[in-house]
Amino acid sequence: MEFNPCKCEAITFTRKIRPVKAKYNLQGTTLETVTSAKYLGVHISSKLTWNEHTDTTRKKASQTLNFARRNFSSCPTHICEQCYKTLVRPQLEYASSVWDNSVKRNINKVESVQRNAARFTCRGYRRTSSVSAMLQKLQWDSLQQRRARSRVLMLYRIRNGLVAIPAAAYLEPVPVCTRRFETRYVQIQCNTGTYSQTFFPSAIRLWNTLPVDICQLSPDSFKTQLNSFRLI
Repeated sequence: MEFNPCKCEAITFTRKIRPVKAKYNLQGTTLETVTSAKYLGVHISSKLTWNEHTDTTRKKASQTLNFARRNFSSCPTHICEQCYKTLVRPQLEYASSVWDNSVKRNINKVESVQRNAARFTCRGYRRTSSVSAMLQKLQWDSLQQRRARSRVLMLYRIRNGLVAIPAAAYLEPVPVCTRRFETRYVQIQCNTGTYSQTFFPSAIRLWNTLPVDICQLSPDSFKTQLNSFRLI
């Protein structure tokens, strides 16, 4: 298989203020050096922050929500809700188990789209209208909560060999032979906040808070129980 140099870019992942600069060549062509690259729909930054991806995701989802407003504003509430869940929310949650992080401004950016969707669904555009009350009425969990469940669900799949990721390479069982700890994993030690928010360290933290009985359920039952369990 041959790569097209014109469609390739070079990116260096580092936390250094003055990183070492180098040029990379492919088939005699010098690759363009970038600070952010899009891979499988996810914008990856050289600093391993998710600011650009969050901004792009919010913008795209907001455009779709505005489209729904223009075309479905006169529809019943359940139709508007279905529009949000079908057209908008999947954009907000695409690959969320990868890019989920605890940066407050990024969390608020994504949540703002759902809050606008609640206004659209309930037709509550007055300044005095309570969006929190709308969300409660619609029984919509926060997107942060849903992303946490997505990470735990992915860890369940890895643990049970349902995806092509070797569990033994990342998951170390707690060396305590009691029923309470038989489904627990050793927490990965992180020296930086960036690493602590990556998939395995954060997913293991969340997984270890689950009751033992839930961890041993079948895939469908696990997902059902997980949806009723608050992780954060």
